[in-house]
Amino acid sequence: MKNKRILSILLLLVMLITSFPSDVFASGNNASLPANPKTGSGESAWKYWTTDNEAMRYTILWAPSEEDFIEDNDKVIQIGEVTDISRTGLKYRVERYTINSVYDYMNPGKNSDEPLRYSPLSDSRQPYDWIGPSQSSLVAKMPTVFRSTPAEAVKGQQEWREFFHGPYIDGEPTYKNVEELARLATLNDPTNEFQITAEDYIRGTLKVGEYKAKGMYKIYAEPLINMVADNYGTVAT
Repeated sequence: MKNKRILSILLLLVMLITSFPSDVFASGNNASLPANPKTGSGESAWKYWTTDNEAMRYTILWAPSEEDFIEDNDKVIQIGEVTDISRTGLKYRVERYTINSVYDYMNPGKNSDEPLRYSPLSDSRQPYDWIGPSQSSLVAKMPTVFRSTPAEAVKGQQEWREFFHGPYIDGEPTYKNVEELARLATLNDPTNEFQITAEDYIRGTLKVGEYKAKGMYKIYAEPLINMVADNYGTVAT
């Protein structure tokens, strides 16, 4: 199956966590950095731990054209919610967080006047939610998020392509997994109006009730670090 539409899966999957002094953490989004994913835990106001404590955030968006995505106009439609998934679970209780996606931060139209600023929500007022393997067999099959060598990072890129576009048959994507990803993103939607089939995704077809439109879908994905920052549990992208 050869897909002619434009797909943007911004998989910042090869983020490698670099060891620094205990009160500092840093990350890179390329596969060339030295790293050890088993280090980084501390007993201070700032600490993180990636081993068996990793997650992924994704957002499904639809728009009539590539230009609409760039301009971030009212034609861009988000399918469900920004969704956090984790196979391993989160070590630190999330007390502060945002629901911004990588699309929100990178979009020229949204950030043309002033860059989008960090504005956290409080779990006590708006409970943080994430989806684990008990809620989805697809989440139970999540590949490892953080990789410690360039070779592992390259392997991870293909594993994540198959996670989002798979399952693959004879080396070609079927996009059936998109149906489950859309279901998870719309769990809190009582109207259940945004359900996507693999065929809808391939053709860029948006269906809302009797309304139907042609365009393109994009999935924006980014790894999450569950950490403590300034003594508050959070997730950082």
